[in-house]
Amino acid sequence: MQFIRNFSPSIDSLRIRIPLEKVKIVNPSLEHTWITQKENTGTGEVISDGASETRTYKHKSEDKPGIVVEYRFKDQYTKDQDVIPFLTLCVTSKILEDRYQEGINSDTIELVYKAIMNQGQVSFGLDDFLKGECTDVDIKKDFKAEKESIKDVFRLLKKNGRSHIEADRGVRSWWKHDNVGLQFNDRETRSFKEAPYIKIYSKELEIVNRSGEFGRTYLEGVDIRDVYRVESTIKNKKHFRSFGIEDTSLMSLLALSDDRMNEMISDVLKANLQGNRLIGKKRERNMNSSTQFELGVIIRMLELGDTIEDILFHSTRYIENKDKRKYTRKKLQELYRFILEDEKGDQFDPERREQILQEIEDYERVISDVLGL
Repeated sequence: MQFIRNFSPSIDSLRIRIPLEKVKIVNPSLEHTWITQKENTGTGEVISDGASETRTYKHKSEDKPGIVVEYRFKDQYTKDQDVIPFLTLCVTSKILEDRYQEGINSDTIELVYKAIMNQGQVSFGLDDFLKGECTDVDIKKDFKAEKESIKDVFRLLKKNGRSHIEADRGVRSWWKHDNVGLQFNDRETRSFKEAPYIKIYSKELEIVNRSGEFGRTYLEGVDIRDVYRVESTIKNKKHFRSFGIEDTSLMSLLALSDDRMNEMISDVLKANLQGNRLIGKKRERNMNSSTQFELGVIIRMLELGDTIEDILFHSTRYIENKDKRKYTRKKLQELYRFILEDEKGDQFDPERREQILQEIEDYERVISDVLGL
């Protein structure tokens, strides 16, 4: 496989919720059509009886093709069960125009803020914007790869993807002249632990065939040949907590490191692969998908005759960050002790052992060599 470049991960789109008391309505028509719908700010679920409706306005500018910002007004319950009116903005990285491929990050967030202010619909301070709570956050990573390499990736993922009986779950792929991609589960899934959404697709074809006017206006001269994107949606606070993230303010999410976002995308992909089942049921109940994979690798390396010193060295030799390398070594040592303390252990027959090894190799190849995670 020949890979040209991996880009830094960033936010592609998100919903940002700001208390209405912090917002000045500039366009009076937004107030004239005020209708509300109650929503739980802890889970993001609508909990009204359906009698009320949401007031939503989508702003499109004729001179800025492809750029849409959604303004939504709702009464929402706080964790203390107080009802507070909020403005929720739905923003995509297209608002960055010619800096679209960079995504929404700490370097571009002021441009996002200024663009919203320039639409002349509402007004609020940058600080209040950064303190806004975020949901439905699409994290993306772009990379360049050859067509045959992507075909190989799709084959591996389809082969090792978890099977589901539900129509909205499982892996599906498409390879057409104007659209290429692979997707696990529906974007609207609520089962973000068992069946999280993740998609890999051709950004080149998507821009040319589905966002043509935007591409012609803002991306002339930008090299999008052979560019692919992997993206996943983090739905709400509960979903973020599954990654150990408690603060879901815009400011907090912008502070996430590249390594952290890569790890989140990687964890979502792992959750959709059969390799997560290579550890016994007892261990599945007590370990997340990442730990299950790490434990499986250690077991296999021990079976092949490696010592724990060999495992620690080869597993961390390419981790440049000293603190992260130290943390990884400590975690591997704890897993090694877990294996030694488990008197019964897990006995795999030779065929199952080979299957485990292949699953691990396939996974590592996709995660490291292809996606650069």
